Amino acid sequence: MASKIKEPSPLVESVLVLDSYLSEIVRLGDKIQTMDLKSDFDFEQAQKLMNRFAECGQGVSDGVLKLSQNLTKARAKAEKAAEVIAERATLLEARHNLHQQKMQDFSLLGQKVAALTLSLNDLKRPEGSTLTDEDRNNLKTRLADFDTQLEPLIQEAKDLRTSAQESRIKTLEQSTESLVQKLTTVRKQLETFKA
Repeated sequence: MASKIKEPSPLVESVLVLDSYLSEIVRLGDKIQTMDLKSDFDFEQAQKLMNRFAECGQGVSDGVLKLSQNLTKARAKAEKAAEVIAERATLLEARHNLHQQKMQDFSLLGQKVAALTLSLNDLKRPEGSTLTDEDRNNLKTRLADFDTQLEPLIQEAKDLRTSAQESRIKTLEQSTESLVQKLTTVRKQLETFKA
């Protein structure tokens, strides 16, 4: 397992060391249990194995302590990361809400522009029809009303475009820029009607 991890964390290292001591204790326990103990040499070997068993027992004890310390450190790091992520999530949510609000503002502006455009279409007369003086006065009044409604829409679109730039919402910035250009063109067309 250690060979698969190029740079193990302190937590992984402490687990590997503890696992190594535990494996050695099991191995030594099996060996001590199966020894015959018939000669002095066997007793010396058993004593060496018992000493090694005690060392490994201390290693397990130290390893459990080290693992606990590393777990505490890892948990603290994870909690800090969770705090950072929670802060980031709050920022992302605020950004999402801002984006949604701006898009809703754009949608409402689009509805106002569509309604105004429809009212402009009502001004069109059938081709070949002649305008009476009353029709001209009516048209002049309606064009003035239309112009009065158009200017605030252009300003609203410009303000929304500026807000989109400041908020770095590129798609909204492009859409509002297009709307500003469209409304400016409509205003220029109105000027030709007034002439």
